[in-house]
Order: sequence, then structure tokens, then C-alpha cells
Amino acid sequence: MVVFVLIQGLTPLLFQQIITLASLMSKIEGFTRKSYQTICTEYLFELAHFKEDLAGVVVESTFNWYWLVDGLQEKGYTVHLANPSAIKQYEGLKYVDDRWDSFWLAHLLRLNILPEGYIYPKEERPLRDLLRRRLLFVRQRASHNLSLQSMITRNVGYNLCSNEIKKKYLSWAYVEAAHFAKIHCAHSKSFYHRKKMKTNTFVATKALSNKLARASYYIMRDQVPYDPVKLFG
Repeated sequence: MVVFVLIQGLTPLLFQQIITLASLMSKIEGFTRKSYQTICTEYLFELAHFKEDLAGVVVESTFNWYWLVDGLQEKGYTVHLANPSAIKQYEGLKYVDDRWDSFWLAHLLRLNILPEGYIYPKEERPLRDLLRRRLLFVRQRASHNLSLQSMITRNVGYNLCSNEIKKKYLSWAYVEAAHFAKIHCAHSKSFYHRKKMKTNTFVATKALSNKLARASYYIMRDQVPYDPVKLFG
């Protein structure tokens, strides 16, 4: 039985990715190890020599395993995605690096006790990643709101609700958007100058930010693209 393990690593210089490839033959002592730049043709050429006897290819589930697993699966290899968080490191190892990790993963697969992760279908990964990122942002927003609330309560003894925080910072965000709009959008610039001539800079900026806020509402409600001509008439 032949088992291959590919571990992606980063070199200190320019964060260049390196592939560590370890092969384990039927005898425990019969192993080899090589490193490659991240070019699919190089390690695929090495694997091709053992394709008929290959029991599987182990890829460690790092942050960038997508392209490596996809390249192997497209060539017909049986890929096992190792789950690092579920793998208990062997306490007898004297060294801990990509080389020895690859040997250890090869032994786990050979013994059929390798903890594996689910290889999500390629077509559905973008949606999953987007939902994960949204969940992260929601948690961060809640964390920041709670942190600000506790700070205000601790210093002034006033319980500020999250809606008050959201309104305040949403208003600030649209004012910032108005500053950019009057620089980069001709319609916004014209509207701003008309308001400024009648009132002052502060009122003109707030009027423009209000326009953008109303536009955002109708864009989300009606699912239509932004139209400056329709907004400013």
C-alpha cells in the first residue's frame, strides 16, 4: 500500500507556499519526502508513478486547501481531508514540523484511523464561505455593541440600548458616504452645491446623506440598481 500526504506550508521569505509531500510504503521504514513550489504539474507528476497502487492522498485542512484538493480530484485521486483539530499528536515525536506531521498523517491513514473533514462541493463553497463571513460580522457587531454599552454604563451610569448605537453610527456612515459622493459623483456634487448656496456646509452634507439613505432603502426594498438621475431628478 502506498499513501501520500501533502501539507501546505509558508516559507519565511515572501510567504511563498511550499508543498511537503511524504510517501509511505507498505513497510514503515520505507518513506520519502520532497518539497515543491505550488505548481500542480510538479507534484502530480510525482504521484503519477504510484497511481495504480495508491491507497489515498491525504491533504491537511489548512485555510487554502481548495485548489490542492480540486486539482487532485480532477485527476481521479482519492483524497482524504485531514482534520487537524481532531488529530492527537503522537507524544513520542521528537520533532514537530511539516515533514514529521506528514509522516504521522500517513501512518493514521494506513491504520484507517485518520480523522477526516468533509470536502464540500466546489460549486457550493462560495455560498458557505459568504455565510460564514456574515456570521463572523454579526458576532463582531454584537461584541462591539456590548462593549460600548458596558463602557457607557460604567462611566456615566446610563443604559444605552443597541438601537441608539446603531442609529448614531449609521448616521455617521451616511455622512461619510456623502463626503465621498460629492467628490466622485457629478449629480451628488451638483445637489450639494445647490444646498450649500442656500444654507451652509453642514446642512448641505446632511441633506445629501439623507438622500443617500433614502436611496439605500428603496434599492433594498425594490431590488433595483442605484440610479443617480432618478435620485436627484
